[in-house]
Amino acid sequence: MTSSPAFDPPTIDDVQSAAERLAGVAYRTPLLESPLLNEALGGRVLVKAEALQRTGSFKFRGAYNRISRLSDAERARGVVAFSSGNHAQGVAAASKLCGTKALIVMPDDAPKIKLANTRAWGAEVTLYDPATASREAVAQAAAEQRGALIVPPFDHPLIMAGLIAGLVGVFVGFPALRIKGIYLLLLTLGFSEIIQVIILTWDYTGGAQGFQRIPFLDNALLYIYGIVVALIFFFARLERSSLGRAMDSIHEDELAAEVMGIDVVPVKLLAFGLGAFIAGLAGALLAHYQTYVDQATFNILVGIEILMFVLVGGGFSYWGPLVGACFLSLLPELLRTIREWIELVPEAWTEGATAAAVYDYLYEFFDFENEKRLIVYGLIVIVMMIVRPQGLVTRDAVRGLSFVQRRVRRA
Repeated sequence: MTSSPAFDPPTIDDVQSAAERLAGVAYRTPLLESPLLNEALGGRVLVKAEALQRTGSFKFRGAYNRISRLSDAERARGVVAFSSGNHAQGVAAASKLCGTKALIVMPDDAPKIKLANTRAWGAEVTLYDPATASREAVAQAAAEQRGALIVPPFDHPLIMAGLIAGLVGVFVGFPALRIKGIYLLLLTLGFSEIIQVIILTWDYTGGAQGFQRIPFLDNALLYIYGIVVALIFFFARLERSSLGRAMDSIHEDELAAEVMGIDVVPVKLLAFGLGAFIAGLAGALLAHYQTYVDQATFNILVGIEILMFVLVGGGFSYWGPLVGACFLSLLPELLRTIREWIELVPEAWTEGATAAAVYDYLYEFFDFENEKRLIVYGLIVIVMMIVRPQGLVTRDAVRGLSFVQRRVRRA
C-alpha cells in the first residue's frame, strides 16, 4: 500500500501548480454577491458558487490536484477514499478523468443521490455501518489489500482540533452570555475542570496514563511561528473591520453597543468560538511537539499563566497579550542567566558569614521554579494593578507608534 504523504503547508508555488493542473478541467465558477449578506456583515461579501463545479462541490479540485500527480505505477494500482458524498464524487470524477480505478468507502446511510452519482462516475463503492465500523479502518484494509493510495478528505488533525475546540467555545458561550466579570471567569474555569475529569476517566484519552504515542510533527516550531504571524495579520485586519469595531464597542459598553444596533449575541459567540479555535490549534501543535499530553498538561495553572499574558501585556490591543507572553516567557530565562552569573562569583568574595548568606540567598532567589514563578506572577500583578492597570501596551501607544511610522514614511 502507498500511503499519502505527510502533511506539509502549501506554498505559493504549490497553489500556482495546482491552478495550472486544474486549468481547463475544473469549471471557473462565478463570484456572487448578496446585498443581504453585505448589510448583515457590514461589508462586501463575495460567495464562490462551487455548487456549479463538477460533481457539485469544491472537493473535485483537491481530488483532481492529488490524483493527477500520480505516477503510472500508482495509477495502475488505483486509489481508495472514504467520504459521505462530496469527496466521494470528487475522487470518482477525478479518477475517471485521470484513467485510474477508485474504491470509495461510504456509510450505508449516505444520500442515495450521492451514492448513485459516485457509481455513475465509474467508482466502486463499499458500504459500511458507521455504528460498528470505522471508515478509516475499512479504507486502510482495502488499500493494503490492493496496494492502492489513500486519498483522504481534508481533515488534518490540527484543523479538526481547532474546529472541535471552536464548537466547544460556542457551546460554553451560550450560558456565558448572561454573566460578566468574575462570574464569567468562574464559569470557564469550572468547565475546564469538568473537561479534566472527563479526560482523566476516559479510556480513549488514556485515562491517568495520558494520551501517548502522538505522532511527532516535523518542523513544529516553524508551524507555530507561521501561525503566529498569520494570526497577527488576521487580527490587524479584524481590528480595522466593521466586525472588529463591533467587538470593540461591546468591550467598552455592551449596553450602548446594543442600543446602537449591534447584535451582541452572535458577536460574543463568534469571539468565544474564535478564541477556542486558536486555543485548540495551539494545544494540538503542543501535543504533536511533545508527543504526549495528559489532564495536567492544560490545568488551571496554565490558564492562569495565559491570563497573566493579557493582564501584563494589556487587553486593549492584540499586541498586548503577545508582548505579555514574550515578557513573562523571557523573564525566567533572564533570571536563570543571572543565576549562572552568580555561579561565576569568585569564592574569595563569598568568604565570611554575611557574604556567604547573601550569596546563598541570591542563588536561591533566582532559582525560578514553578512555585516561585507563581509568587513572582502574583507580585507582578500587584505592581501592574497599581502602576499600570491598563497593561504594558495601550491603545494610545499603538496609535502613537502608527503615527510615528507614517511620519517616517512621509519623510
